[in-house]
Amino acid sequence: MIPGRPSDWVPPRSIKLLDQVRERVRYLHYSLQTEKAYVYWAKAFVLWTARSHGGFRHPREMGQAEVEGFLTMLATEKQVAPATHRQALNVLAPIQN
Repeated sequence: MIPGRPSDWVPPRSIKLLDQVRERVRYLHYSLQTEKAYVYWAKAFVLWTARSHGGFRHPREMGQAEVEGFLTMLATEKQVAPATHRQALNVLAPIQN
């Protein structure tokens, strides 16, 4: 749960992952630019795990090892800024629940 956010969150109605991310971001009243960034990171995570772990799987079927691997790759190979790293983590945390 994100501090300061309502705890009465309702599970997404959509079946598709990216639609679920969009629903969650809209529920939290984030900006359109934030929505686009969150969708980008969710898509990047799925594509990275498909390439590195041999096939597509839904993020709910993945564990902490895949998330840590993706975040490690962002920090070491891509050398993203800490704020970007946190944003990617914020996208992946609700997906894993």
